[in-house]
Amino acid sequence: MDELISSRNGAVFDAGFQSLAGLALDSAQDQILWADAGGRLVYANRSVCLALEYSREELLSMTVSDICPDLPPQLWAEHWQQLKAAGQMVLTVRRRSRSGKDQLVEVATTFVQQDGREYSCAIGRAISDCTLVERDLSEARQQLEVIFDTMQAGIVLVNPQGIITFANQHMAAMFGCPLDELIGSSYSEHVHPDQRNVGDERMRRLIAGEIDHVHHERRYLRRNGRIFWGHLSGRRLEDAQGNLISLVGVIADISEIKQVEEALRQSEQKFSKAFSHAPLLMSISDLQTGRHLEVNNRFCEVSGFEHSEVIGRTSIELGWFPAADRNRMLGILKREGRVQDLEVRLTAKDGRAVICLYSAEIINVEGCDRLLSIALDITQRIKDREELDHANECFHREREKGQRLESLGLLAGGIAHDFNNILTGILGNLSLARAMVETGHPAAGRLEECEKAARRASELTRQLLTFARGGQPVKKIVDISRLVSEAVSFALHGSKVKGVLELSDGQWSIAADEGQINQALNNLLINAVQAMPDGGTVTVRAENVVADDSTGKSGLFVRLTIRDTGVGIPPDLLAKVFDPYFTTKSGGSGLGLASVYSIVTRHGGTVQVSSEIGRGSEFVICLPTAGETLPRERDKDVVPHSGKSGAERVLVMDDEQMIIEVASMMLIEQGCKVVDTCSDGAEAVKCYLEALERGTPYDVVILDLTVPGGMGGLEAARRIREIDPQATLIVSSGYSQNAVLADLHGHGFSGAVMKPYSLKNFSDELGRVLGKRPS
Repeated sequence: MDELISSRNGAVFDAGFQSLAGLALDSAQDQILWADAGGRLVYANRSVCLALEYSREELLSMTVSDICPDLPPQLWAEHWQQLKAAGQMVLTVRRRSRSGKDQLVEVATTFVQQDGREYSCAIGRAISDCTLVERDLSEARQQLEVIFDTMQAGIVLVNPQGIITFANQHMAAMFGCPLDELIGSSYSEHVHPDQRNVGDERMRRLIAGEIDHVHHERRYLRRNGRIFWGHLSGRRLEDAQGNLISLVGVIADISEIKQVEEALRQSEQKFSKAFSHAPLLMSISDLQTGRHLEVNNRFCEVSGFEHSEVIGRTSIELGWFPAADRNRMLGILKREGRVQDLEVRLTAKDGRAVICLYSAEIINVEGCDRLLSIALDITQRIKDREELDHANECFHREREKGQRLESLGLLAGGIAHDFNNILTGILGNLSLARAMVETGHPAAGRLEECEKAARRASELTRQLLTFARGGQPVKKIVDISRLVSEAVSFALHGSKVKGVLELSDGQWSIAADEGQINQALNNLLINAVQAMPDGGTVTVRAENVVADDSTGKSGLFVRLTIRDTGVGIPPDLLAKVFDPYFTTKSGGSGLGLASVYSIVTRHGGTVQVSSEIGRGSEFVICLPTAGETLPRERDKDVVPHSGKSGAERVLVMDDEQMIIEVASMMLIEQGCKVVDTCSDGAEAVKCYLEALERGTPYDVVILDLTVPGGMGGLEAARRIREIDPQATLIVSSGYSQNAVLADLHGHGFSGAVMKPYSLKNFSDELGRVLGKRPS
């Protein structure tokens, strides 16, 4: 130790002073330890020896790590480098005595160099229990301050005089003023003037103890004069004797929820507009009295009655609906729960006859049962039908059926497409609103019921779109054997039904829209499975036919026969099975076989049915062949979904602003940092190229398939793929049987989101697609 006691210029003190200095160090109450760079102890005073229960000789044979569990050898090396760089450090460590007792010590360490050697001089002092308590209280206070300031709700304390005595940072941010200015201000000055009287009365009652809490929504003012909606939860803070200390308020900003409510109101207005301008005759009436509550423009146009003449009166009072037909309609409604395509003869205001296909169903509006009536004016069609050649009754019936399917399909498709877009806004906003509202919030239950109703409307719309898909099929050469095999495997999976395939190696291919033909096969196979609830066999046979005399056509055909061993179809119903909305199933839509008929006829083919009660049914489809045989396709590799997500930059393209807003809010809800939007494909391509050039490419691009008057999603996807073959593209569509959706990867897409969106389905698909993207 003597050699360490020297002056800065290296002159050694005299021996007496050295002895005196050594005595002072050894007698100090503080614990003094010296250690070298390797952590070996080179000096220990008496206080250290007493505290650690070791002799000085024992300590000088030990290392720092032997007495400090917090500084094992690997950490000592790091500590030494930090001390050497800083020169001095203060830290709190545990020191362990010979008997194993740990004691917290506050240590001040100094880096010292002497005669080319490096030392650490550590002076330690034991920390008392009071000091620890004070430190813990200080840490707890700091933690509470952090919690208060990071909460997503504003917290405020108001004294009985109405002055704010405490607030967190979020409260200051909501009111738009610095925290030090907020504290000491009057609470009422931050409340909207229109609501101060009500707020002051509630505060008075809280202060008086008449009530112990309040929960309500109100408007507040920011410092800049802007208004925001907040949900206030207020309570009394009392001492042990029940005396009021202050009022505690927790305020959550619910402005976005109010915006969602406004969006719902606007969506209802759009529904009303769609009802008023629908091309079908539509009316809503009281179920008990039959009095009209609302009718649309088409109803007035066809009937000749003014809107004011109709409201409050029944169809019988107007002379519009014959009493006998109304009684017949009510009987069907009572028996079957709905009326579908009932042909009725109505009388317009000017006395002319109007023939309609009439459908009706009971709906619930604000808790009351109402009758929704929809009628299609087929007066002109009936006249045309009466002028046809009645000699060929069968051909006449088939032609009329095709015309009716086509007209209903176009009309229903137009309405369903618009409704589907509106439902996207409603269901998306409802899904977001539910995510924003806490489970116990009074609005949560109402939002859930609204979402259920919107989903029911969505399912009906999807059925209408499936039935009503217009235009000619997008054809390509299709291996019918592969298509049949896949359809049977999919439809019979998990059922009790056995499938038997009779396919030849030389089976001709067909020129067809693969998605449509696949849909037709699925509909027929699902019907077969439902006809055999206890199990059975469905046999699918494909044949090459040179001429099909049953159709009156000549040429090359592929004939598909689907036969089941089910319950069969009664003879009196066979002629109606392809009629739209005709069904014998509880809860069925009546569109399955109508869609089969529509798809097959659009492909230039025919479909026929035969059945025997108790022995099953047989459907025969004849389709024109492409006249060639294709090699069997190999199964495509499927990349498993990793479940990962994390999109930070997303581009959304849709021509409907409401849909863009919903998609953007959902993406932000999922943690996306940048959500850019555009209205057509050309703009989407431009945005993608600019982002790529900036070095900030999009993680995902969501493209709507159809943009009236502009570039759609399919062409935009092709161009983006030319720019960046690794781009992650998701198609957005309201029609699940679209040809693009049947072959996503073949059209350049990685995934699909269906309209109307829900937050869960949107999130699941985004996560699945991002999990498949190459790293």
